[in-house]
Amino acid sequence: LFCHVMACVWYAIGINSQNGWVTETLVQESTSLRKYTSSFHWSMAVMSGETLRDPFNDSERVFICCMLPLCFLLSAYFVSRITTSMTRLAVISSEHSGRFAVLRRFLDDHLIAPSLAAKVMRNAQHSFLESKRYDPEASVELLRFVSDSLIGDMHFDMYMHIL
Repeated sequence: LFCHVMACVWYAIGINSQNGWVTETLVQESTSLRKYTSSFHWSMAVMSGETLRDPFNDSERVFICCMLPLCFLLSAYFVSRITTSMTRLAVISSEHSGRFAVLRRFLDDHLIAPSLAAKVMRNAQHSFLESKRYDPEASVELLRFVSDSLIGDMHFDMYMHIL
């Protein structure tokens, strides 16, 4: 979306400027598709820090000078967000793996039969996944402020299918 907007602005600057890139490169006489793809191609190049063509006037030069640092900052922001998410995922995964490694080592150290150890591991994994899937009521802090009658109604609704 950002590249699309940048391409449209780049084309508008080129078409509205005297001796702009559109008239100088003869894109003006091309099809609409060619005009758009030329502008979009330029905007994608700027996102990677490259300018495909030199500006033909001051308006284009100012726009490029503004877009290059902005695109650099946007790229750095997206890379940092992805890196942070991947790191968080790795930490969560290693904690999960670490817990099961401790249980596996405990079962091995105490010479638990392999069939029983497998059952224990499966049960622990199932219970662990269930605990992640449903937050216990005590962990929902705001429920402390809800009236007792509403809590009762909520419990009825939660457990009605069991009754």
